[in-house]
Parts: sequence; structure tokens; C-alpha cells
Amino acid sequence: RYRNETVEAEVYYKQALQLVPTNGQPYNQLAILASSRADTLGTVYFYCRSIAVKNQFPAASTNLNKTFSKACQSGNSSPPVEKIAKAEFIQMFIQFHGCIYLAQDLNVAKPLTEKAIPELKTLLESDDLPASDLIKLVTINLFLLYHIASLDDGDDYDSLGKDDHHDSWVVTLDFTMKMLQCFVERATHQDEAEVKNSEDSSLTSILPAIFIICQWLKANSPSIFKDDVVTDQPQLWLDFVNMLNSFAVDSGPEKS
Repeated sequence: RYRNETVEAEVYYKQALQLVPTNGQPYNQLAILASSRADTLGTVYFYCRSIAVKNQFPAASTNLNKTFSKACQSGNSSPPVEKIAKAEFIQMFIQFHGCIYLAQDLNVAKPLTEKAIPELKTLLESDDLPASDLIKLVTINLFLLYHIASLDDGDDYDSLGKDDHHDSWVVTLDFTMKMLQCFVERATHQDEAEVKNSEDSSLTSILPAIFIICQWLKANSPSIFKDDVVTDQPQLWLDFVNMLNSFAVDSGPEKS
């Protein structure tokens, strides 16, 4: 299709997005390119973007369903391991979101949270997830919340019963808050030498992801702050305040 000029094709599709950012087709094509590289995270991310824009690409929903279905099937066949690498974490992450998006058994999705979050912490501590990957993870997660909310707005419970719909929202939002907790903890527990060398600091990777979640919380306030999943996070918000305080700029001695 691209005559083996995938890099050039990617450049053109990104230029198309700059010209018309509300068009979903370039995102869909970028997802296809990511799929050709076996980049599942990028594939799901671009399909989500293709659906979430104003003029979504019609085939993107079908393509996302197929990608999630494939990821869930491969995840079920994977043998359990004590310690996983980045690729296995991403597979687990995609499987979790796929289970909920495809309205599968929540009893399958819930244990994945317990497995994925500790691994996310480990990967953050070793700086194995660049900013681009963290942005994709957060975007996919927030897209799933958007998807669940859209079912609620339209009272469309064909695939989800009302109880399962609520549980899906709670489980997904809980995953969001736990991700934010991981990001904030990593941002507030850095060595002083690491913080001083801002170019090497993991803050440069983590802060964009934190910013996106904060923007989502702001866009959905005040209702989102009435949700117990968000408010019942005392340690998260304490760490968040400590993180913000650590960014305080020293303005020098006060003038008399």
C-alpha cells in the first residue's frame, strides 16, 4: 500500500493532521502503520484518536475492536511470569482496556489492575517508559472513560447492563487514579542530583502525562470530584501537593 515508504507516509499523515486536526482518517492510517511495526500501543492509541475527533473515521471503531480482541486473546494465552518487561506490561495494559471496551467479564479485567500497577511503578523507577509512551497510556485510558460515559449519555446499554456499566466506570477510573499515583510518587521521590540535571530527570517524561490527567479532571469538574474513586485518595492528593510544593521557585530573600 505504501510501497515500503512507511516513514514518508507517516510524515504526510502527520502533516495532514496539522492541517485538519479534526479529521480521523490520518489517525486511522497512522494506526495501520503502527500495526505494521507490531506496535500495539501505538496502534490502539491512534485508533482511539481517530474515533475521538469531531470527524471520526468510520472504520476506526471496527479496527479498534479487532485490535482489542486480538490483544485479549493473546493475553489469555500468555504464561504467568513473576517479573515482566515493558512489552509484557503494555500487553497487560491493552488487555485490561480491551476487556472493558469489548464489554467482557470484569472479573478478568480487575485482576489485571493489581498486576499492571506494580509493574508500572517498576518501569517508571527504571525510566523504561518515555514521555511518548506515557502519553499514549494515559490517552487510551481516558478514551475508555470517554467511551463508557458516551454509553451513559445515550442510555445505550446494548453491550453493558446498567450495573456492569457503572462497574466498568469505577474500575477504569480507579486505574486512572492509580496511574496518577504512580506518576506523582515517581515525581516526588527523585534524587536531588537527578532533579538538578533536568535533562535527565524523569520529570520530563512524567509531567506531560500528569498534565493530561489534570486537564481531564478539570474538564470534568466539578462532577468528577464528587466521585468516590477520585475523592477517596488521601495519599494521592497529599503526594500531589508535595509535588507541587517541590516545584516552588526560590525568589530569593524577601525585601524589607
